[in-house]
Amino acid sequence: KPDDPEAMNNLAYLLAETNDGLDEALKLAREASGKAPRQPFYADTLGFVYVKKEQNGEALEIFKNLVRKYPAVTVFAYHMGMALYQKGDASAAKAELSRALRLGPDKQTETGIHDLLSRIN
Repeated sequence: KPDDPEAMNNLAYLLAETNDGLDEALKLAREASGKAPRQPFYADTLGFVYVKKEQNGEALEIFKNLVRKYPAVTVFAYHMGMALYQKGDASAAKAELSRALRLGPDKQTETGIHDLLSRIN
C-alpha cells in the first residue's frame, strides 16, 4: 500500500530507528503527516526523523506541540528529551526524561530513557 499513511509512517520510523535512509524517512514521514495531520503519532515520527537528522529546532517545534496536547503520552516526552539533549539543553532534557519515566513507559522506551539519562549524568 504505497499511498497508505500508516504504512508510510511505519516505514519512516523503522528507517529512522536504524539510521538507514534518513532522507527517505523524512519524505515518508512528511507525506504521512500531510495525509493525516490530526494523527499525533505521525507527527511524532516526523519529529523523530528530525532528531535523527540532527535538525533539533524542527523536532522541538513538533514535540512541544505534542507534549502540550498529549502530556500523558510517554514516547512524546521521551522524544522531546532526546531533541533537548541533542540541542545541548541537558537540564531540560533530564527533566523531560524524568517526567517520561513517571508516566510509566513500556520496557523498550524505559530502557531508552535510562540509557539517555546515563549519558546526561
